[in-house]
Amino acid sequence: MKRLAAALALLAAGCSVPAEPTLPDRPAPQPAPAGVAFSPAAPPAQQTTCTGVPQSLNPNRLPRGANGLPSGPVFDTIRGRGQLVVGVSQTLQQLSSRNLRTGEMDGLEIKLTERIADAIFGTIAPGDRPKKIRYVAVPTGSRFESLDTKENRAQADSAKRNAVKVDMVIADATMTCQREQTYGLLYSSPYLVAKQGILVRGQVEQKPTDLTAFAGKKVCAAENTVNIARILQSAATPVSVPDSADCMVMLQRGQVDAVVTDDVILAGFAAQDGNSTVLPDSTAHDDPAGVAISNEAPDLVRLVNAVLEQMRADTSLANLYTQYFGRLGKTVPPPDYRHE
Repeated sequence: MKRLAAALALLAAGCSVPAEPTLPDRPAPQPAPAGVAFSPAAPPAQQTTCTGVPQSLNPNRLPRGANGLPSGPVFDTIRGRGQLVVGVSQTLQQLSSRNLRTGEMDGLEIKLTERIADAIFGTIAPGDRPKKIRYVAVPTGSRFESLDTKENRAQADSAKRNAVKVDMVIADATMTCQREQTYGLLYSSPYLVAKQGILVRGQVEQKPTDLTAFAGKKVCAAENTVNIARILQSAATPVSVPDSADCMVMLQRGQVDAVVTDDVILAGFAAQDGNSTVLPDSTAHDDPAGVAISNEAPDLVRLVNAVLEQMRADTSLANLYTQYFGRLGKTVPPPDYRHE
């Protein structure tokens, strides 16, 4: 009111009101997420003594107590602290993310975690789940370093980046022999099979394509993943980020031309942004995902496999596929156990 009165007074006195200052017409800066590497170097080759998808441990050899619950040192430790500590992404819709309406964690991997916790503690009431399950956000590129293994304890960077150690990592982790040996981990049997896909901006015709169509263009994937390795082998320009969700941010800002990762992750990204399209990769292979656990806790691996056996038998795993990925036509993968 005072400014208006002053302006009226100036007009009455025959004076003009000062013009508004002219602001520069330029877009606001779009900083890249922290930890982005344009044209990253290829990771050093790792020597492995196995090929193909690693086999897991047979659940029939899981020791159980008189109450039917699993027994042994690893379960004594988890029950002693009163919590199962699980590394998840927390940014991947339909796999593991926080439901903004309820404030609770939701997704296929969260439902699997709940079944595993029930198998350790006995059936947990829904209201008690936050007390019995602790979710720890693990960036895609360093998720395996959060496991307490001899290999990770020997790496100073691992200790700095992952101060909180977890009992298992459930974060759409592709099962590879190299990862088992590099990080000292074991996988459960697969709970999901994904395929590499490509996410682009805008509504475009869906047709089979591959990374050769992006020669010279910037294609984003999380560091230390099979996806970044595949980009490095193509004619595209790789951009690596600490977490897969950072790629989505860069795509929306126009800083990259495409995002490459698993179809189940891209389905969640596309659901969040209607101005994007998932293109199938005609060269994609099956990428089975398993729960990653320290190789110092083999009985925990057996327990997870026992839970997955139950979920295959009672069709609850297939039902979760329908609930979260109905349009992708996923089928439950069979287990493959080592001969022990």
